[in-house]
Amino acid sequence: MKINLQKQHAGDLVPRGTYLNTKTWDLVAIDEDGEQLPGPWQSSYVKVPVLTVLLAGPIVGLLFVILLPMLAPIALAAALVSRIRPHSRIANWIAMPMAAPAQPGLAFLQPEPQAPVAEHKPSEQGDSEIDVLLTELEREIDQRRRGGKS
Repeated sequence: MKINLQKQHAGDLVPRGTYLNTKTWDLVAIDEDGEQLPGPWQSSYVKVPVLTVLLAGPIVGLLFVILLPMLAPIALAAALVSRIRPHSRIANWIAMPMAAPAQPGLAFLQPEPQAPVAEHKPSEQGDSEIDVLLTELEREIDQRRRGGKS
């Protein structure tokens, strides 16, 4: 059996078969000879032999079904070990990378720091008491995020 690992690109007319996108790891089934591979022109594909798909599919599915539920007890055990023996090797190796530092007001989803809150300028109509309190609260939060520096 000859395995052809020649790369095909999106838009190429290919014979029927199963193709693996080398960037996204998506499997694409081509049902008829002469169909085009989908995706942007930068996408490259490799034809996967039918026997490989038939053997790898159930194995990957089995690993997913078995290993995924096992991750929760392993993480729980690591967390318990880290509580009982906080400086053990197992706790440092398993539990510490999962622990996020607990700091109020800290968000890891922000791509870059925000600009400081501008000074409050009273409007011509006058501000309500709630507006003044919210502005003071914004300033206090901003000051705490910067570590107390003004």
